[in-house]
Amino acid sequence: MYQWHPPTDLAAVDGLVDRIVAGEVDVVTFTSAPAAAYLLEAAGERRDDLVKAFHERVVAACVGPITAAPLTALGVPTVQPERGRLGALVRTLEEHFA
Repeated sequence: MYQWHPPTDLAAVDGLVDRIVAGEVDVVTFTSAPAAAYLLEAAGERRDDLVKAFHERVVAACVGPITAAPLTALGVPTVQPERGRLGALVRTLEEHFA
């Protein structure tokens, strides 16, 4: 069973948000809805910039529609496999970037 817990290294999360907003990241993978929601929340005042980056240049790859829900609620396009499995997500990304 998968379980999600908030990260212990908040500086790493801030750094990830900075890199996404700066265009230094091509894809972010999400395997749980709480993780997607947390990244949006952790962005704080940069949330609009984060969402804009996902709209313009960064692929939000989600293992399935439940995981994608926090992102799609904001209109963020996502890449998802037909079957909600981690291996299928990897294959979907291979096809997306081929």
